[in-house]
Amino acid sequence: MRLDINLRVFVAACIVAILLLLILSSIFTPKPKKSGIEAVSLRNVKSLFDAPAGAVYLMYSKSNPNDYILYEKILNMCRNKSQVECYYSLNDLYVDGDGCPRSNVISPGSYMVFIGGPISHPCVDYYERTLQAPCSLEYNSTHIWWKDQNGSIIQKSVTALSEIDEHHDVFIIEFFIDEAGRGVFICYGYGWRGTWIAIEYFSKVIYPNIEDYTNSFYFFKWTDLNEDSFPDINEVFGDPPNFVVVQAMLQSTVNLTVLEWFAETCYSMNLKVTWYVSIYSMEEKVNSLLKLYKEMGDDIELSLGYGAGDTNAFFNRMPPEKRLNYIDYCMGKFKREFGYFPSIIQAYYIDAYTLTYVSKRYPNVKGAIAYCNHEVFLDDFKSAGAYYMPYYPSRFNTLCPAENGEEKIDIVVMPYFHRDVGNSILKHSALYNLNPQDGTKVVKNWRKYFQGLFNAFINGWDKFGLAIYAIDLTYNYVPFSEIKEDLAYIKHQVELQKCENVLDKDFLKWFRSRFDETPSYEWRYRSPADENIMFEWYFTPDSRIGYMNGKLIDFRRYVHGVYEECFNKAVIPYDNSAIPENSNE
Repeated sequence: MRLDINLRVFVAACIVAILLLLILSSIFTPKPKKSGIEAVSLRNVKSLFDAPAGAVYLMYSKSNPNDYILYEKILNMCRNKSQVECYYSLNDLYVDGDGCPRSNVISPGSYMVFIGGPISHPCVDYYERTLQAPCSLEYNSTHIWWKDQNGSIIQKSVTALSEIDEHHDVFIIEFFIDEAGRGVFICYGYGWRGTWIAIEYFSKVIYPNIEDYTNSFYFFKWTDLNEDSFPDINEVFGDPPNFVVVQAMLQSTVNLTVLEWFAETCYSMNLKVTWYVSIYSMEEKVNSLLKLYKEMGDDIELSLGYGAGDTNAFFNRMPPEKRLNYIDYCMGKFKREFGYFPSIIQAYYIDAYTLTYVSKRYPNVKGAIAYCNHEVFLDDFKSAGAYYMPYYPSRFNTLCPAENGEEKIDIVVMPYFHRDVGNSILKHSALYNLNPQDGTKVVKNWRKYFQGLFNAFINGWDKFGLAIYAIDLTYNYVPFSEIKEDLAYIKHQVELQKCENVLDKDFLKWFRSRFDETPSYEWRYRSPADENIMFEWYFTPDSRIGYMNGKLIDFRRYVHGVYEECFNKAVIPYDNSAIPENSNE
């Protein structure tokens, strides 16, 4: 009897031990992804549009049934138009009380389309709660963001609610296979404008290039460039967005044949051009052509040119009073010729004294190509230490990024030519840049070098990508074949959705809508001249630091509140480089 009791106690203890082991195992063993969810990419959505009749369910939420126009766009993309338009609510014929589409009605192998997010669609909320959707929307009182299926915040999706209004929105496009084996296609923005443009952008931009979309979801941001409070597809950018601008400089006497060749080459490749014309180029035939190009979608802005004497667009050469008189004369002539004041001005160097005057006297000027990234002495000028991406300059010194709103000039400045700062420093030459008029003089394999540097500007920066392709059409050396090949490469990158070709003024509108103050940047890129070299750069309003293969090669500190040397007098030669510390220059 006692043996029987002991046996029963032993067996019970064993059962308890086994249960404890199972519980502990379930706690500490990583849970595998649900086997019923198939990992697919957005390009697999093509199967939805090729599906037979009756296999696609267009899921209207009865709580928000007014998106029929957007659903109609999706239906019209289907190869078979006889699909199911389904108006659903919780716990009805199509959807159970938890928001799960009933598999006995919408069977495995079929497809569902949801236009709208988890607030308006119970099913979208269900898929995000159950981690079947690739990511799920989260928000608090200040921000919105998305999390992935592991619960990690997708950093590029974090957006301040203050940034979302009638001129800005964010949206997501995603495709996945749910636990029941059904394809689920979801598009939605935070607001109705985001949802609207999500479908427009998908149908007109993404789907024609669907094979390139290898991720399961994509985020985009809409910025209302024309300020009409309605989204257009040319106002949509990925995050971080990538831009390429094409600039044509007309700084002295123009050869009409060269001008027309460049314009026709760009137009044949569907590339938009920002034309910078100086008072020395404003001849009747030139002006007529530029006005025609503007009607075709280009933009005309003011170059301060290079003329005789000291009016060669290095403003440090001129005494302050002459600078302002020259600005007024150029602005006045531009307005008389084209009927408006420019929104961007361009010169080799525009000092802070002049930029402050322009900002106050001509408030429509929102941007300036205001400095050369020379890094070494050229043209009696040195600008070592400058930023390489757009910033707000200090009212004390153009090359010093403003530290705060009180210090800044409300003009976004960009560099004259986009230089390869790493190789410029290593080789003490400013000829390493995206401009073939410079680069082909020092680079043997221009094609490989150009493509490498272009991609470094598009993909290497953390905040956004920007490649500036500028050609001086009045310079005495114009390498036609190289320029044509460069433009063809840019065209191909735009077609592949690697970047968006925009006018300078549109880029500046986007930049100003995103950044009220000078942003800090990180830039990592492999040298286009030597694949064994990796450059890392860090730009802040306080300093610029550069590394080559982990070794410090440049450190410059910006000095705030100190006027640049030429602020109230003419200075030549001019060295406005920032204070060097531990620098090889």
